[in-house]
Amino acid sequence: MRRLSGHLQDPVRFRDLAWEEAAVQQTRSARNDTTLHVLQDSLRAKQGAYDDQRQTAQKRGWTSADACGTAHATSFAIKQKPPDVMPSSEHEGVARRVCVSRVVRVAEAVDRLLSDPSQLDADTFKEIALEVQKPALLEALLDILQRKRPHDTSLQERRAQLHAFNSDWKRWAATADGYTDPPIGTARDQLHVQSITQLSAERVFAFLLHLPNAPQPDAEDIASFIGGSLESYSRCVVDGQTQLRTKLESWNEMQRTAPERDARAQQQVQQMCRAEIADEEERSKEIAALRIRVSEESARIEAERIAITIPRTMQVLNNASCRLTDAP
Repeated sequence: MRRLSGHLQDPVRFRDLAWEEAAVQQTRSARNDTTLHVLQDSLRAKQGAYDDQRQTAQKRGWTSADACGTAHATSFAIKQKPPDVMPSSEHEGVARRVCVSRVVRVAEAVDRLLSDPSQLDADTFKEIALEVQKPALLEALLDILQRKRPHDTSLQERRAQLHAFNSDWKRWAATADGYTDPPIGTARDQLHVQSITQLSAERVFAFLLHLPNAPQPDAEDIASFIGGSLESYSRCVVDGQTQLRTKLESWNEMQRTAPERDARAQQQVQQMCRAEIADEEERSKEIAALRIRVSEESARIEAERIAITIPRTMQVLNNASCRLTDAP
C-alpha cells in the first residue's frame, strides 16, 4: 500500500540504475547503428557510381590523364559520297528524270480512266485534274488550241517547251516504275499545276474524259491548262537542279572544313577526358575518406557497446518510503 504525502504526491519514487543504463545503452546503440547504416549505404552508392563511371571511361580508352593525350574523336570527313551528291554535269539530266517520274504515276491513272470513265469519282476527278498530264495529252490539246488561235505566236514557245518535255518523256518514262529512290523528293511525289487554274483544268479534264453534261472548255481554259502544266514541269526541272547543286555545295563545304572541325572535336574530346579523369580522382578521394569514416564509426560503436545485465532477483527499491499496512 502506498500512502500519499501531504502535498498529494506519490512518495514511492525509485530508480533502477541497471535498467536505466540498459535502456540508455540500447537507445544509443540503435542510434549509432542507424548512423552507421546510413554511412554504409552512402559508401555503397558512391562506390557503385564510381565503378560505372570508370567502366564507361575505360571503354572510351580514358584510363589516365596521359591517355587523354591520345583520345580520338569521330572524324567529320565522310569517305563515301552519298548517292544524292553527284557532279554538276549530271544535275539537269537527273532533275528531268525525277520530274518525268512524277508525271508517269498520274499518267498511268489517267490512262485507266480514259479507257473506263466509270471508275471516276468526284474526289479523284478534282485531284487528277490538277496534276500535270503526259506530253501526248498536252500535244493534242495544243493542236486544238492552235486551230482556235491560228495567229497566236505565243503558242510556238509552248511547242518548244512541250518538245523538251516530250524528249525527256521518251528518255525516262519507260524506267520510271523502277526509279524508287530518287535523289530529291520521294518516289510518291507527284507534279501539280497551280490551284489558280483549277476551274480551267476541271473543264479540260472533263472534256478529255467525255463526261456527260460537262461544260465545253474554251480557248482560254485550254491555254491555261497547257501553260500551267508546262510551267510546272519547267519549274520542277529548275528546282531539281537547284536542290542538287545545293547538295553538292554542302558536300564540298563539309569536306573542305572537315580537318578544322576534326581538330576542334579532338581538342574537345581530350578536354572532356581530362575533366572525367579529374572527377574520378576527386570521387576516389571522397570514397576513401568515407570508407575511413565508416571504419572509425564502426570501431567507436563497438567500443561504446557495453553489456549490461539487469538483475533477475527481487529487490527492495525504496525501503524508506514504502510501508506495508496491516491487514484488517
